[in-house]
Amino acid sequence: YEIVSRDWSSDVCSSDLPLKESLKIEVSKKGYRTHIAEFAPLESPATQKLNVKLEKVPMGTVQFSTVPEAVASFYLGEEKKFEGPTPVREDLPAGKYRVRLDNNLLGFHQEFEFEVHEGKVNKVEKVLDVKH
Repeated sequence: YEIVSRDWSSDVCSSDLPLKESLKIEVSKKGYRTHIAEFAPLESPATQKLNVKLEKVPMGTVQFSTVPEAVASFYLGEEKKFEGPTPVREDLPAGKYRVRLDNNLLGFHQEFEFEVHEGKVNKVEKVLDVKH
């Protein structure tokens, strides 16, 4: 990928980019490791080249449902990889997750561990223990 001052879209103009400050570019694509490139400050406009080698991440499919519905948040380490209402069908990187379920209407909150296995469908059906 080549960054040339005249190639910016109408949303970002080369004049918007500070010349004498460092530049950090993050390239991310689902299913691949995030690539971060940093460039030293420039004294004048110039062409910068960024070579990105995409590295696949082992993935698994999550099928996750609850009764009643809840918002499920999946954390791999401290990074939130997914958040959305159940039922969930999502491809996520393989690994051990901390899952948080929330149903604010019912005052329900629960956390537990869940492992996503590479190349497999990881299915969970959970009935929430909502007692008042």
